[in-house]
Amino acid sequence: MSRPSAPFSGNLGDVDLRLLRLFATVAEAGGFTAAEAELQVGLSTISKQLKALETRLG
Repeated sequence: MSRPSAPFSGNLGDVDLRLLRLFATVAEAGGFTAAEAELQVGLSTISKQLKALETRLG
């Protein structure tokens, strides 16, 4: 099981940038299903990563 990530501290790291890019791709694609093919990852992975972004941003 992975460790929970630390809350957002105001400094962007590689993880934060990756998660924000994922969010932008989902938004631009118009949803999870449309972004799935573009990102080449499953819906559950996209969901988990967006949840991680929400957790980091509080």
